[in-house]
Amino acid sequence: MSISTVAAILPTHQFKQNESSSLLNNRADAISNAWETDIEDSSGDYSLRTHTHWDKPVSISSDDAGTARQEAAEYVHNNYSFSSKYDSILVIHDEKWNDNVTGMAPIPPTDGDSDEIAAGNNPQPVAIATTGTLIAAADTHEMGHMYSARHSDHENWGVAEFTVMGNPSSTTCNGNDHTFRTRKNRFSDCDITPIRDYMDNHSDLF
Repeated sequence: MSISTVAAILPTHQFKQNESSSLLNNRADAISNAWETDIEDSSGDYSLRTHTHWDKPVSISSDDAGTARQEAAEYVHNNYSFSSKYDSILVIHDEKWNDNVTGMAPIPPTDGDSDEIAAGNNPQPVAIATTGTLIAAADTHEMGHMYSARHSDHENWGVAEFTVMGNPSSTTCNGNDHTFRTRKNRFSDCDITPIRDYMDNHSDLF
């Protein structure tokens, strides 16, 4: 049985006011491209499709990323019944938060006791990302979290880059640091197993 997932990409009201629908589409495509390259297998299993909804903006007001994510989730679930068609939802904002965080997502627990916040569940998990440097990587990073990818599931690439799930304060899955490196919009080999395992173990949700 083929396993696939589908995500909705929505703008905030601020993003819709200041940016364009083509930019929202480009950011959704960047997520899909990274997923297709690294997570989807050669038979098409573990695929992710993204659908943008320019006409469904989301209201947030907080200057704190964590609170803004909660606001976005409540707004989506209270106002857009179509969200139940999706396994995960990413809201794109265009202003930085005071805590200098570029995104926030619910992360599935590691012990397996409770997965209600993760992709495929109802209500659907909602992540949020904003503008800044390497925004495509920030979007893909938050999407990865909703499918169980974690900061430690990343690797150094070459002499100047690290893969998408890394943060400057986190060590790689090989135990290295990545000082003075930049985030690349690609998943590492360490991401493939946990994401595919999550989709396999919860195939009834997709």
